Amino acid sequence: MSNKPVEKVSRRDAIKILTAAAGAVALANIPDKWIKPDADFGVLPAHAQTSGGAHTIAAGPDDFGANFCPAAMPFDSTATITPPTPGILLRYTITLTHMTLNSPASPTGTVATDGTGTATLSIDATKIPPTLPEIISILWEFDNPADGSGSDTQTFEDNNLLC
Repeated sequence: MSNKPVEKVSRRDAIKILTAAAGAVALANIPDKWIKPDADFGVLPAHAQTSGGAHTIAAGPDDFGANFCPAAMPFDSTATITPPTPGILLRYTITLTHMTLNSPASPTGTVATDGTGTATLSIDATKIPPTLPEIISILWEFDNPADGSGSDTQTFEDNNLLC
């Protein structure tokens, strides 16, 4: 039997050893190549949709047969929030390709939701020149991030080249 002296490890040294070991294990499990993370999306259950302050947003349906001739102006873009709540400000951003915006006065602004949770924006624009195809996109998002998350776009595409 040998009579080697027993070394005591201090609490501080033990923590250092455990931290180093945990770091080594973590480094050993890092992949060699970057892998894009998976993102899972879903719908909240009904009780969760109505129990909190967070809303979701959905723009109205796209219209790929829109008519931007003067007789068809103005037209409406809509966005609806869930759960329906009146008075929530939604921010809109209008993108045009070959048109001049007459109304609203600015391509960005806010519209409040009504009692059904719907915000409606009336848009009037002039085609310049009137023979080019036009796409108008309206991006809807929450003006106050505390009201909800997400965004959605409604697109109108004019396939009537001659007014």
